[in-house]
Amino acid sequence: MGILKIINKRMVSMESVSTTAVVSAMERYKQWCNANNKEGYLKQLNPPVSLTEISETETKIKMKIPAELRAFLLIHNGGVFFGDRLTLLSAKQIADAWEFLEDDTDADDNNAIPSKGVKKLWWNKKWIPVEEDPSSNHVVVDMDPADGGHVGQMVQYDHAAGDRYVVAPDFETWLSGYLEALFAKHAAGKLSLP
Repeated sequence: MGILKIINKRMVSMESVSTTAVVSAMERYKQWCNANNKEGYLKQLNPPVSLTEISETETKIKMKIPAELRAFLLIHNGGVFFGDRLTLLSAKQIADAWEFLEDDTDADDNNAIPSKGVKKLWWNKKWIPVEEDPSSNHVVVDMDPADGGHVGQMVQYDHAAGDRYVVAPDFETWLSGYLEALFAKHAAGKLSLP
């Protein structure tokens, strides 16, 4: 059964946002793994999330998960890409990270260094963490942008330095772009993989 059929079968309703790029990115990653003898990488991706888990996560983070992120979670509920180059959070990890970061409200908003379109907040309760690096920095979906930004933009959140800047206009573009950049580095011999 194709990825798109799985998504359509599992989703209760689908917003008008196209999720084609998410499906295409995941199909491309699967093809790349098979073509490069990295089938083991596919085992590092979690099975699909349940609608119950999505609902529980939405309750904890007090907002709806955007359609393109929901589509990804319905394909793979988080996991590790390229051996260890990119880790996307599962629905439970999204809720856990959001709750942890929400508790970090004692930080001074004046220490935040946002780019255009991002609110000057240390932590915005309308950010949804989707990726976490080993230093506990995150890439978040911004559901509450400042003037000049737009809902759904992807923001790099540096928990120590205070930098907050837009890295992509949406989740689909961010995921596709990240994967394509790693495909290109690998093809050029500039990416060593475990």
